[in-house]
Amino acid sequence: MDAPEVVFLHGFMGSARDWDEVVALLRGAYRCHALDLPGHGAARAVRMDARAYTMEATARNVLCTLDQLGLSNAILVGYSMGGRLALRLALDVPQRWRCVVVESGSPGLIQEREREARARVDEVWARRFESEPLERVVEAWYNQPLFATLKRDVVRYKRMLQRRCENDPLALAACMRGMSVARMQPMWDELATARVKLVMAVGGLDTKYKRVAARMVDIYPAARIVEIEDAGHNAHEECPDLFAALIKKELQR
Repeated sequence: MDAPEVVFLHGFMGSARDWDEVVALLRGAYRCHALDLPGHGAARAVRMDARAYTMEATARNVLCTLDQLGLSNAILVGYSMGGRLALRLALDVPQRWRCVVVESGSPGLIQEREREARARVDEVWARRFESEPLERVVEAWYNQPLFATLKRDVVRYKRMLQRRCENDPLALAACMRGMSVARMQPMWDELATARVKLVMAVGGLDTKYKRVAARMVDIYPAARIVEIEDAGHNAHEECPDLFAALIKKELQR
């Protein structure tokens, strides 16, 4: 029997390399494909039209890549921004996925005033990426409370910051504007009629996204929540061994 295929989508400022440790733990039993999303990783220096940095355009980009790879029954795993993208793909083409794992992702903001407020905040960040030294903006980004638990492992944290600083700041600004949760169409109503095996992976210390995941299950009871204890928002970075074990367990269900 062929090894199951697993596709990984990184978060904002990340790259395919963010999944290296998880992929290494799955290698052999699974065929893993970690993608670089527009404006990140190997695609960071590609200056595309701003319309390419949207959830819809990025979803088409991912599907085109998977078509080229010949993948049609993969496990899809996405973190944060990549988690929102994974959910979009799960709802749009459910027949393509064996299972979809959304790590610390959200179906979006329902209220218009919430989206407007978030858009203003994201525009401030986008302008900082365009005008300030990238190292300073990256450090400020990860000083947000959401990422506090990443700092517990100083070596790992500094290594992650170095990877983030390899990005193109103008591409990051474009992505911040186009892929913002403020710009995406909320998916809560669509979630109610989903037809896909859906798993929400959340860090046990990430109270915000634990609430989001619980609300998602209320709407789509067929979904499951898997909590990774003693991890925060970026559970696969903090606990790659536990995250890889999560993938293995879901494939065995």
